[in-house]
Amino acid sequence: MVPKLNKFRKHLGKLTKGEKDDAIFGLVEAALKREDINAAISEVRRIKNDYYLFLGVRSIVKKIVQLAKKSINKFGSVLKHEKEAFREYLKELVILANSITEERLRAIVFADIAIAFYLIDESLEGDLALRTSLDLAEKLKDDDVTFEIVYSLVENDLLEKAAYAMNLVRNRKKLDVILSYMALHLYKEGREDDAAKVITHIQSDFHKVMALWKMAEFESKRDKKKAEEILKKAMELLKDIENPVLRFEAFVKIAELQEELAGRFRFS
Repeated sequence: MVPKLNKFRKHLGKLTKGEKDDAIFGLVEAALKREDINAAISEVRRIKNDYYLFLGVRSIVKKIVQLAKKSINKFGSVLKHEKEAFREYLKELVILANSITEERLRAIVFADIAIAFYLIDESLEGDLALRTSLDLAEKLKDDDVTFEIVYSLVENDLLEKAAYAMNLVRNRKKLDVILSYMALHLYKEGREDDAAKVITHIQSDFHKVMALWKMAEFESKRDKKKAEEILKKAMELLKDIENPVLRFEAFVKIAELQEELAGRFRFS
C-alpha cells in the first residue's frame, strides 16, 4: 500500500510541477506582450519542465528577432542601445538554453539564438550558436532538425550564413537531399531566386537534377511552359551524372513528366 501511495505522490508532484511551469510560461507570454524581456527572462529562470523551458527561451528569442527586424526596417540597422541590451539578453538565454536536456529542442533553440545574434551584427556569437545547433543535429542524425536549421537562415534572408551552415554539415549526401527538398519548399513559396541559389549549393549532380525535377513536377499543375523550361535545364545537367544507374533513373523521371505534360495539355 505504501509503495503505491509514494508512487501516486510522485506522479502528483510531477503534475503539480507541470501545472506550475504552465502558469509561469503564461507570465512569460504576458511579459513579452509588454515587451518586457528582462521580466520574461526572470520568469523563465523559474521553469523546471524541459518543454516549457524550451518554449520560454524560444519565445523570448523570437521577440528579440521581431524587435531587431523592426529596427532594421525602420532605421536600417538595430540601434546601439537596443543592440547592447539584446546582446546581454541573448547571453543569458544561451545559459538557459544549455540547461534544456532534450537535445532536439536544444538544437532548435540554438538555431534561433544564432539568427538573433546575426541580426544584431554579433557574427562570432552567432557562428558559435549555429555550430552548437548543427553539432546536436548531427549527433541526433535528425534530418528534419538540420533542414529546419538551414531553412530558418534562408527564411531570415541570411543566405551567407546558410551557406556557412551547409559547409558545417559533415554528411554531404544527407545535406544534398535536404537542400533538394529545401529548394522545392522555397519554390512553392514563390521564392524562385532563393530556390535557385540553394540548388547551386547541391554538390551531387543527381540531387541537383532531382531538385529541378521536383520543381517542374510542382509547376506542371500550373504552367506548362515554365515546367518545360525547368525540365530542359534538368536534361542539360543529366549528362553530368557519372553513375549510369542514377543517370538512367533521372532520365526516366524527366521523360515521364515530359510525356505527362504533352498528354495533359494536348487534350485539355
